[in-house]
Amino acid sequence: MQTTNQVKWDYVSLFSSIPNPEVSAVVWGAKDDASTRTLIDFLLRRPIKGNPPDFQWATTIQRYDGVVIATASTMLNGGLYWSIDHDTTGRPNLLIGVSPSDVIMRRKEPTTLNHTYITEYLAGERCDRKTPYNEVHRVPAGIFARWNSIDTPPEETEWSGPDVWGEPHLEGKHARDAYLDIFDVTIAKLIEGDAPLASMLSGGLDSSFVVTALARMTTPDRPVHAFVHAPHPDARLSAIGNWDPDDSEIAKRMEAAFPGRVVVNKIINTDLLQPQDAALRAARRSWIPTFNPGNQIWIDAIAEQAASLGSSILFSGQNGNAAFSYEHSYAASYYLQRGRIDQLTKMVFAIAGSNISLYQAARKRVLGPLISPWRSRNNNPNTEYKKLIGVPVSDIDTGKSQFQGRRQFLEWLSQSHGSLMAANCPAGWLLPIADPFTASAVLALAASITPYQWLQGPYPRGYARLLGEGRVHDDIRLRTRRGGQAWDTWFVIRNQRERYLDELKLVQQSPGLAGWVDTSEMQKKAEQWPWGEIIGPSQIEVIAIDRLLSLAAFARMTDERLNAINNDLSH
Repeated sequence: MQTTNQVKWDYVSLFSSIPNPEVSAVVWGAKDDASTRTLIDFLLRRPIKGNPPDFQWATTIQRYDGVVIATASTMLNGGLYWSIDHDTTGRPNLLIGVSPSDVIMRRKEPTTLNHTYITEYLAGERCDRKTPYNEVHRVPAGIFARWNSIDTPPEETEWSGPDVWGEPHLEGKHARDAYLDIFDVTIAKLIEGDAPLASMLSGGLDSSFVVTALARMTTPDRPVHAFVHAPHPDARLSAIGNWDPDDSEIAKRMEAAFPGRVVVNKIINTDLLQPQDAALRAARRSWIPTFNPGNQIWIDAIAEQAASLGSSILFSGQNGNAAFSYEHSYAASYYLQRGRIDQLTKMVFAIAGSNISLYQAARKRVLGPLISPWRSRNNNPNTEYKKLIGVPVSDIDTGKSQFQGRRQFLEWLSQSHGSLMAANCPAGWLLPIADPFTASAVLALAASITPYQWLQGPYPRGYARLLGEGRVHDDIRLRTRRGGQAWDTWFVIRNQRERYLDELKLVQQSPGLAGWVDTSEMQKKAEQWPWGEIIGPSQIEVIAIDRLLSLAAFARMTDERLNAINNDLSH
């Protein structure tokens, strides 16, 4: 068998319509022949259930009969990208890569910008198979794609996701022990070797749990360098409701909890790097737009510092929201639909160690979640966001609920449904990202825990607090306030009035957005903002305008990029 092993993630495989006498395979990310062989065997055994190794990898194989099969690790959030191309003789070729740029640069035919993707991305809609390019498509992680003919779309079969995860059944101590064991095994595999350890840290439950797991397995000779975002000290930020603008001080308590094994570093945008510049820089690397330009500033800064340390990967806890600390508010409806009154009763009694009465517990665990979808129809933040960015009224579903059922939770857990996951391709990062909460074994375990189990104790996100007992510092584990990132964005952009007003005018010249988004109201809002002042407009207004402008800039840049590539092809 011919194999190609690519660790640098810069290779695109091309498969012809002529069957090969030998089976040929390409593996991205594998570090040795043993893991390469394991991943190839995994493809050949499809669709037998079973999880392959948990690290960032992708693999594809063309059998002797011409059938092509490909898949990507659940830890490779971007999945795989593919395109059907034709050479000068008209013969079809199948291109498969780990980033859209890999595929586009190998195409012999023109590539065009997908305007529908642009508008859906701005509105936050699902587009799991789409990319910004009409001729390039995506296979989400955790899915087998099989091309019986390379000039047709593939058949898809899940090996990690809602269709293969059975009904939840794990409860009690067995569920907690299993979760901790699987998470620790995943961490142990990821830190093999002697490269310096680096992780993002927010001070919240998810990233703190990751840093704690790392610290428990290392020594002062190889400390965990944990990087936490902190706002500019001159931004004069204050808490809003249950949210704090700065988590760095509470994150520093990790150092006291693990002396010598955790070193916390603050990341502050002292150079006032602009969010629009950070977003465009990331988009040039990934060929995919940036959803949160303000966050991109400190994310890149953390990656740069981790790379300068010599770290081979940067740890993250992004998927912890789904796989570790989600509230599972759909539980009451889930059990009612199945007539499981016994499970509803368990939900009410899942308040160990608290002073909440049974009546209060019933209201909080059962009645509240049941009526919240009805309430959210008249108080939908997604609707307000769409109005703010000028999405046409006809495209705003004012009756759509924010409620998530069990199926929606599983789709979110599997990471396969959203455009944001598609942005996490390796080309977009300065070094590989490792999120243990995306390991296929961790995902399957989270899916197997019964919904009411997650509703522990008197606090929100109770199961995560229970899992962190004896591990995460109690000041962090029991904290109920939330931390925000990039709240200092207004301070950073407050002297950029002319740039922002000019960029707003360019939205109407941006492919995909011209004629679709009405920026007139946003233009009026921006003109009235207190430019130059420390205290600015609402956070959501700043986020909305940054997201719109960065997406418009991406569309213009990409259109120019594709035109240049297509012109070269024509010559």
